[in-house]
Amino acid sequence: MKRSTAWLFLILFFSLIILGILYSKFIFIATSFFFLIMLLFTSSKNQKRFKAETEKFFNKAFQENDFIPDKSTLLFDSKYAIALNEKMGKIAILSRENLSDEFNYKEIEFRDIIESKVIKNNETITSSSFGSQVTRGIVGGVALGGLGTLIGATTGKTNSKEKIKELSLEIVINDLLNPRVVIPFYKSDVGLDVLNENSKAIINTIEDWYRSLTVIIERNKSMRSV
Repeated sequence: MKRSTAWLFLILFFSLIILGILYSKFIFIATSFFFLIMLLFTSSKNQKRFKAETEKFFNKAFQENDFIPDKSTLLFDSKYAIALNEKMGKIAILSRENLSDEFNYKEIEFRDIIESKVIKNNETITSSSFGSQVTRGIVGGVALGGLGTLIGATTGKTNSKEKIKELSLEIVINDLLNPRVVIPFYKSDVGLDVLNENSKAIINTIEDWYRSLTVIIERNKSMRSV
């Protein structure tokens, strides 16, 4: 069923509840729960259809480009995904504007990765780069407490925790025309609560990918030094 049908069931549910209360008609209230059940059924059906369609587009993008992921992550809003294949030495980035669109595909060679950053609310909180002797993330405490320590840290100006509206992974590559690739792991006016389990999962995921990119950069250093 279409989204408009779900809205219709919602309107009918509340309308019958209000009429039942105003006119003391139990039949109106009882009937309203039929539309509530239909609303829940419609929502569940739409979610399953959306999940199946997204998975189809997700797999299609890899198949069309002969890319078999060793690990992959479909990000929170289902508009971005990141994957890697260690044997091929490549990272794949999927992106799309609308949830009904197929994914655009971008491929990055491991050897072209120069730097990676974790960005919170447009501010870099940790980074690893090809030119640095020691990654700034390790100095900043990623190795000790994980990214959650840095992401959830209080701001310098206040004692309260900053509302996290955006959390992204940036990859700098050896490309003069398009050197910067940004993958949003979270972007919403509803701020992340670092104590919430769903938020922890997002933070753990971006930390995992940041560490993988750090390993790639360190390998690039070793290869250049040989």
